[in-house]
Amino acid sequence: MKIFNFAICDDEEVAISAIRGTLERLCAENGVTANINCFTPSAETEAALSKGSYSALFLDIDMQGFDGIELGKRLKEKNPDMHIIYISNEEGRVFESFEVHPYGFVRKSNFSKDLGKVVKIFFEEFSETGQSNLEITSGAAVENIVINDILYIESFRESQFLVMKNNQKKRIRLSMNELEKKLGSAGFIRVHKSYLVNYRYIRRIDRTGVIINNGENLPISRKKVQDVRNEFMKRNRKDISLTVGRYNAEDENKCD
Repeated sequence: MKIFNFAICDDEEVAISAIRGTLERLCAENGVTANINCFTPSAETEAALSKGSYSALFLDIDMQGFDGIELGKRLKEKNPDMHIIYISNEEGRVFESFEVHPYGFVRKSNFSKDLGKVVKIFFEEFSETGQSNLEITSGAAVENIVINDILYIESFRESQFLVMKNNQKKRIRLSMNELEKKLGSAGFIRVHKSYLVNYRYIRRIDRTGVIINNGENLPISRKKVQDVRNEFMKRNRKDISLTVGRYNAEDENKCD
């Protein structure tokens, strides 16, 4: 059985207690085992969160002396794989939080319903039976690759390579067009004839390239810039809408 390690960071003990209690109930209801560590914001907490290996961090945005979005940015720079779930009354900062690529956004005004929804989705995606896989063959061997572990796919001459989070490269026999059809619904965006990028790892889009979480700058076709931005925003809106319901977008195109 997979064991999840969760962290909670809030400046209010009452909020921490409520989040922890609800998480424990949701884990019990879903047959999930989890370790839960609770923190109040401080420099020591930031250092501990940076070093810790957590399945997800439940993070407040507006904390005394700490901005949760800025803290999230720093934590993601040190650990790009960290899944951050914001829990806040600051609903107007949903789109601002996109730069952190949060897994979800829970409104304190609709706490129980929102948290239940995002945690259920998290369990489904990251439990052992909930992973989405891509099957690749090498000679007589068959390997199942977890799709979310792929940063991007690169085409070089007649070959395609999966570039993984651990920097390994795996050759795959499918063409880029076949991979685009197969992985488009999983969140891979064709930014260039030679590159398919997992939107979860896109940090910034500008007119000359797509910068991903590990700092690499991948080329982008000029004629695709707006389409890539639109697809990226659509994907983020879909993710956030799973937990925040309907909202009004104030400015959706700030990708630079």
